[in-house]
Amino acid sequence: MWIRRIIWIILIFFSLVLYIFVNSPATLSVFIALLIIPAVSFLLLKIASAGIELVHEMPKQASKGVDIESIIALRNKSLFPVSNARVSVEGRNIRTGDKKELCFDSGMIGKKESRHKYAFNSRHCGKIEITTKKIQIKDMLGMFMTQKELPGGGAVTVYPDRFFVNVSLTNSASALLEGDKYSRTRTGNDSSETMGIKEYVMGDPVKNMHWKLSAKTDKLLVKEYGQPIVDQVCLLLDMSVSGEKKAEEVDVIADVFVSITDAMIENGVEPDVGWQDPESGTLNIRQVRSEEELSPVLEEMMGMSVKQNGISISESAILNRDRLSFAHVVAVGVSPELDMTQISNGARATLILPETETIKYGQQRDGTGILTFNCKDYKKELNNIEI
Repeated sequence: MWIRRIIWIILIFFSLVLYIFVNSPATLSVFIALLIIPAVSFLLLKIASAGIELVHEMPKQASKGVDIESIIALRNKSLFPVSNARVSVEGRNIRTGDKKELCFDSGMIGKKESRHKYAFNSRHCGKIEITTKKIQIKDMLGMFMTQKELPGGGAVTVYPDRFFVNVSLTNSASALLEGDKYSRTRTGNDSSETMGIKEYVMGDPVKNMHWKLSAKTDKLLVKEYGQPIVDQVCLLLDMSVSGEKKAEEVDVIADVFVSITDAMIENGVEPDVGWQDPESGTLNIRQVRSEEELSPVLEEMMGMSVKQNGISISESAILNRDRLSFAHVVAVGVSPELDMTQISNGARATLILPETETIKYGQQRDGTGILTFNCKDYKKELNNIEI
């Protein structure tokens, strides 16, 4: 760009010299034209750049390692054409922090739309946030450039890989003795334990009606029964990493978590799944009854960043102890320092994580069952597990 400007200045200088020596209308016209053309080109550049809009078109979900075909539509709302525009697009995996930038050049006719196809992929699962970093627009002479930041973008959720896991749930003696314990946050159908009384709303079972109290208060009241926690299972995914954050390990634990959840659903277990916000410590728990209910939960989880040395799932459990009333708690994570006694709240606990030199498969730690795996062969090693 500077070379073009220097060349143009040289042309103006020679045209001036030519006019001085020749002093004719033609040489004067050339000199004036060389002065005016850059100014007009700069003005047209500003007008055209003000009318440029950009729209991203992309799928909502994708698989790891598969090209995600997307389209960028550049719209020139002004009458004047744009000879050259360089668009820089960035894709960032919110979960792992991976970034990738793409650039391409485009020209635009006035009042027209220019559509460009591009493809990108992600080796790791997570929500890929697509943003336009900047668009650089040059004038027709190539001497001036203006930079514009355009809002908008899109997002694609890259889901974890699923693999077959044969999961066997064992009822420990401690879990069986929990038969007279009830969830503090859920209602159920065990009429031997009344949690409370509430006003009747459409859909409440008529058999739960408290007729005597309803007659005294002139309001329809129903009993809320307790739900035993013996058969309840909660799967937790740790969103914090102690020490160095390794994208491969963070990716693998998501595969393991989803595959075990799938296996439980297929076995007729309706697990709760949860994860923490590693910055605020907020614990998110969702009940999953089917594959259809799992998909939006996964999308929500994949949009959460895994933070290095953030608040761990066990630290979050301390802050949200009243929400963890389950017979069996299974945590999947990377950090061997997770304190499962804080997570389990007295229930059966299992920790699943990549193996280290000090943590091996099947070891017990404070009553916690530990299952470890190698990140390269995890699909084979976890093909048949008992938790």
